[in-house]
Amino acid sequence: MAKGVVHVASGSWRDRSWLLLAIVPAILWVALLLSAAGTFWSLVYDDSFYYWQIGRNLATGHGSSFDGIHPTNGYHPLWMLFCAGLYALGLSGEAAPLTALLAQVLLFAGAWLLLGRSVLRLLREAPPTRRAGLIEGTTLGVLLVLACTQPVLRIWVNGLESAFVLVSHVLLLGILLRTEDLLSAAARRERLFAAVLITAAVLSRTDGALLMPAVVVWALPRLVRSFRSAVVPLLELLLLPGAVTAAYMAINQFWFGSAVQVSGLLKAAPLSALRVLGALLVVVVPAMLSRRLNHSRWPRLGLALSRTKFFGLFCLVLLAYYGFLQEFQRLWYFGPPLLLAIVLANCALADMIAALAEAQRPGQGFTHSPVTLVAIVAVGMPVLLWLSVQQVMTPGGSSMLAAREAGRFVATTLPRDAVLASWDAGVLGYYADRPVVNLDGVVNSVGYLQAMRSGTTAAYLADVPIRWVVNHAADEQTLKAAAEATLGPRAEGADAVRSWPFEVFAGVNQVWPDAHRFAVYLLRLP
Repeated sequence: MAKGVVHVASGSWRDRSWLLLAIVPAILWVALLLSAAGTFWSLVYDDSFYYWQIGRNLATGHGSSFDGIHPTNGYHPLWMLFCAGLYALGLSGEAAPLTALLAQVLLFAGAWLLLGRSVLRLLREAPPTRRAGLIEGTTLGVLLVLACTQPVLRIWVNGLESAFVLVSHVLLLGILLRTEDLLSAAARRERLFAAVLITAAVLSRTDGALLMPAVVVWALPRLVRSFRSAVVPLLELLLLPGAVTAAYMAINQFWFGSAVQVSGLLKAAPLSALRVLGALLVVVVPAMLSRRLNHSRWPRLGLALSRTKFFGLFCLVLLAYYGFLQEFQRLWYFGPPLLLAIVLANCALADMIAALAEAQRPGQGFTHSPVTLVAIVAVGMPVLLWLSVQQVMTPGGSSMLAAREAGRFVATTLPRDAVLASWDAGVLGYYADRPVVNLDGVVNSVGYLQAMRSGTTAAYLADVPIRWVVNHAADEQTLKAAAEATLGPRAEGADAVRSWPFEVFAGVNQVWPDAHRFAVYLLRLP
């Protein structure tokens, strides 16, 4: 068989079982979102409302701005276009965010179905085994339970760009897992489709641009061996995403004064030799270990690793980038590595079940049966489902719910011309119906970022008539001190007008999770 696309025949009774991977999660999560209000708040983040507020401003002619005052590019383009489209269609209030989350659930369900098909197709390429039905059933069961688990779902269904990222990456993985050699002449159609998907990954979340150097590193040995035969397929993979990325950066530079998003620049960690060394180790050590894998003992895992080399390298670079070169890590940043880990873990589990099945002899006890391993895995599945039920029935988001109440108070109490400021401004800015200046700079202007770096935020905001500061804090004095540090003398002597207390068990930035008592405070400046 020529190197290129691999076609594998399906099984019999298992031909349509993978449909459950879409049907069950879609029904479950759509029903919960429509019937249990807490489900929505157990999935979204404060950052989700940055999209919805900017999307609303875009749709209503107020430009690419969160507060209606400062222009910002602190978002990823495809999801922002989708959010703006919801408001352009006439949705408003809480209907638009709920619709966005329902759409993400359907995208997740479809992507999970495709992921299951791709994994099953790969498993069927491995040498035949006596317990193929057990292997495939276990794989489907694991994927189905994961899809019904709230902590897993929230990585990709959260009101942020993550669902679009998932779809583009699952489709890309599907091509890689079924293609023996993506640079071969026989795989030209798959290669061009992969180029489109890399482009979609970049526009879904711009760190997808790291796929392109990963492709170059992956193709480098082929280029060295046979430059003429490899350079054209490589260009077919990279030309479209490279051109689109360059155009996107040029547009950002022209409109906003920065080629990349202000949010990414804000979170960059100061470089040090230790950080660079840690990032290199994160990439190099797993790559070296994967090369030493015994493919005869782990045929399915080995096949998956060999087919997904550049995607695996991309995931390692992401881990290094966010783990060492960026601050304020968020869970959804690590969706691609988790996605690949799920694929590889299922392949490794399939190899272990197959090895036990081949080694089992008549008369051996239950401890030597592959069913034992499956039973051990199955024990953990109800635990995951129980945790998911707990998350939905007693949802987090108490800080967001308090911010919502504060926003509603602002909308019904403060003057129409009131201008507020906040660091965690997403939910508040969406519900306040007043301009809320984002003080942490994630969805503020490039000029504000420069002022943050130079310590001149008070001077930069001097012409903005901010008379109120609202944010959650451990106590009133902490918030007052932060307001004075950012806004300067005009924040001195601020007094608290109202507070909305809440309790939360969570980590704060890089602090381990713990129980915290906070309140959202509304400060009035003198």
